[in-house]
Amino acid sequence: MSEPRLLIITIPPNLESKLSDWLIDQDPPIGFSSAAVNGHGMGHEGFTLAEQVRGSRRRIQFQVETESERADRLLDGLARDFPAADMHFWMIPLLAIENRLKRPK
Repeated sequence: MSEPRLLIITIPPNLESKLSDWLIDQDPPIGFSSAAVNGHGMGHEGFTLAEQVRGSRRRIQFQVETESERADRLLDGLARDFPAADMHFWMIPLLAIENRLKRPK
């Protein structure tokens, strides 16, 4: 069994629904969380004037809990299906996974 990973992907807001649909269309479908975030960095190439003043760019961040082998396959698929997208990612090992909220039966 491959190791658990957290795959974090950031994209421009205009790709949010496309990436959501893409993840759901995987076989089997991928569960994920998404949230609006601000991207900060040294380079401001392509920033609008408002983004330059603010010093950040709006992004959507997806967090996908999966196994390392599947994460690799997802990254290959993202490269294939979103070749020119302004997409950034990182993957980190998950040291513990537990649902501490027990639902009543």
